[in-house]
Amino acid sequence: MYGFDEKTQSEEQVSNYMTGGIHEPIFITDFGTVKAEEEGQSDYFFIEGEDADGKIANRRYYEPKIDGNYTKTPAELQKAAQKFSKVLANFARKFLGETYSAPNASSTHDLCSKVEQDIMRALSNDKSRLKNTPLRTIIVYNTSGFPQFRGFAPAFELVSVPIEQSKLKLTEFDKVERPPMDNDTPPPSEKEEAPSAWGKQPS
Repeated sequence: MYGFDEKTQSEEQVSNYMTGGIHEPIFITDFGTVKAEEEGQSDYFFIEGEDADGKIANRRYYEPKIDGNYTKTPAELQKAAQKFSKVLANFARKFLGETYSAPNASSTHDLCSKVEQDIMRALSNDKSRLKNTPLRTIIVYNTSGFPQFRGFAPAFELVSVPIEQSKLKLTEFDKVERPPMDNDTPPPSEKEEAPSAWGKQPS
């Protein structure tokens, strides 16, 4: 059956996603470690958050692998692994203190799992307490035009850090202007990203 009534919206609704740029305060709503279910897929650590108006952003940080695209050599893999570790440390230390460390993990999955467990322990296993730690963050657009957290550290900062002392600075690698979008492209939470989701960024 086809048709519409007076409640049918004839104009595009305002996006429920944050726009590109530096945002504060934002609140983490969920995070965790996801194990690859099939061969050829990658483990990832996901982070989801929202601002004071309920607008959302998220990102999946995938286990670095040699993929023949962004990561072609063992040296590039090592560099990507270091970037992965840095952004994970940047996130974890907002809840566990700047001296928190997680050395000598045997795999990316083990590292992410330890970080997740340590944060949950600090939260008394209550994720609603995440909102007690307001953050400052940088939102960038991916190639499909959807906003997400920055892919390299620093990506998060406590709002208690004075602006003049902030280490969150926009760079030439941060795409904060929304590119043309395909209306049929699913949002980031539904769209599977490539295993090496780093792209070009600072060393």
